Amino acid sequence: MGRWRQGVRDAVRYVPQGDSIPNESWQARHRNILVFLVTHAPLLYLLGNFTGSDPYVTGATLTAAPAEHVLLGVGAVVGLALFAWLPWLPRRMRSGFASIGLLTCSALLVYFSGGYIEAHFHFFVIVAVLANEVKSLADETQNHSAAIEQTITETVEDVARVQAEMEQTKAQLETGESTTTDAAEAFAAVSEIVESVDMSVNEVATATDDGARTTEEVVDAIIGIADHSRDIAEQSDALASQAESRVATISEIREQLDELRGQTGGLQEELETFDCEVPSDD
Repeated sequence: MGRWRQGVRDAVRYVPQGDSIPNESWQARHRNILVFLVTHAPLLYLLGNFTGSDPYVTGATLTAAPAEHVLLGVGAVVGLALFAWLPWLPRRMRSGFASIGLLTCSALLVYFSGGYIEAHFHFFVIVAVLANEVKSLADETQNHSAAIEQTITETVEDVARVQAEMEQTKAQLETGESTTTDAAEAFAAVSEIVESVDMSVNEVATATDDGARTTEEVVDAIIGIADHSRDIAEQSDALASQAESRVATISEIREQLDELRGQTGGLQEELETFDCEVPSDD
């Protein structure tokens, strides 16, 4: 029993699903097959009720089939065409009904013609029609396979390009590692120098405030210079931290270093313009 079920599953699995063709293409082809199928119904009805000789093509003598056979056969063709037309059925079922309907037409044609040998060629015509449908499905599948292969190739190329860029970035990071470390050490040294300047300015401000309290403008200027030096020290510390953590890029570090040099130069100019005289003990 299990082998029988497995055999049925395998047979169903190898039956074409009919869902690889785009819906618009399938609808157009299926509509043409339905028209071809429905056209057989009146022709088969006339042939089944005809008695006499064919004076145009074969010259064969035909005998009308029983009426119930004609009605049953033509009714089966119409019913299969109707089921193949129902839009809510799956495409696989609709294709199956249309195929069975065309094969039924071939069998009825042979029967109504009295087994005329030329009538058997209709079967090969129907097989060709159905084979063309299968060939179209194979062509569509081949096109989709080619598109999938191209997509996979492009994806592989993208991955290879990303890997190359990652290797290049890694090399750049390794090259800039020493530069970043040197910049961090330089920033730390600048920070220490600015902090010492800050302490010196505070000492000058304290001495000036104690010795000459009337010169408030001088004291305010010194305090402003001290605040300026603190900002520079904080900025240099931030740059040193960024360099140590490798968060900032080399170009950003260089830009901030230039800005720091400019601010330090401004601080130096302000200190040079300031002249503090310590009062004597007299």
